[in-house]
Amino acid sequence: MRIVVVAAGPIGGLVGGRLARQGNGVTLVDVEAEHVRSIRERRLRIDVPDGSFTVSVPAIFPGGIKGKWEGAGV
Repeated sequence: MRIVVVAAGPIGGLVGGRLARQGNGVTLVDVEAEHVRSIRERRLRIDVPDGSFTVSVPAIFPGGIKGKWEGAGV
């Protein structure tokens, strides 16, 4: 399943990161250049009480959304 999560800040990043960690095809979308650059260059790091983790997920700007998506996130 391809899932897009719009707004890759603290909440969207957490939701998208957990979905990606479970094997879903997640793409994060954000308007904040620093968020997109950081995710692209260093992967997405999630620090939560039940265990920190890092995942690789594509990060794009809103203009980069193309094609059909089965799910929509935050």
